[in-house]
Amino acid sequence: MILGIILFIAWGVVGDTIQEVRFSPSKSINPAQENTEVHPLFLNFITLAMFLSSLAATICYGAMKSNSEGRQATLTTTLTHIFIGNLVILVMMLPLYFSASEMDNQTGIVLSTIVHAVMACMHTYMSMEIIHEDKHLIVHLFGVIFGVALFCWISTFVISNLSVFIFLTLPLLLSMIAGGSTIVQMFYQWIQAVYGEDYLHNNRKFGGDFANEQTDEVSFDDI
Repeated sequence: MILGIILFIAWGVVGDTIQEVRFSPSKSINPAQENTEVHPLFLNFITLAMFLSSLAATICYGAMKSNSEGRQATLTTTLTHIFIGNLVILVMMLPLYFSASEMDNQTGIVLSTIVHAVMACMHTYMSMEIIHEDKHLIVHLFGVIFGVALFCWISTFVISNLSVFIFLTLPLLLSMIAGGSTIVQMFYQWIQAVYGEDYLHNNRKFGGDFANEQTDEVSFDDI
């Protein structure tokens, strides 16, 4: 909703220079073709729209996930980290927005917003798991990577209109990360059931690290 409202305002201010960008069927390096020049105000509008929409989406996601999974004790801390993280990501993304605005008109800006959304969603999901002190952070990391991969597959082979796709980026990305993480966790639980070992526990050691841990001195009280 926030993204749509700001872009409609931008449409009224900037006018006909905000055009939809479609993929060209040609096999050129740049798959999008567009002939008009981008109004300078478009970059400001799209940056503000993406920041506010990603902030609202990630805060709502964090609040709903915390309440549904019984994490109310860390709700305020989680939302604080999500808010601060979105501000930091915005500052980090500003150079990319300005440099991408020189790329083939709107295409560079649209791709920058997608990168912004990916960073915001990954930060939100991993921050929640770290604050919750989950014992399988590596599993969640693989789940986030798989979710982003699913998002990239869908955006590459299903979506052909970038102007429409930008409105679907945040809900689709959050759902893919949640779904990808769930699939990876289920797969890992199956591995645990088959082999009877918890390979990706946060405290699990391998190789020389495991050997060093085994040779640590043990006190009489510990025994």
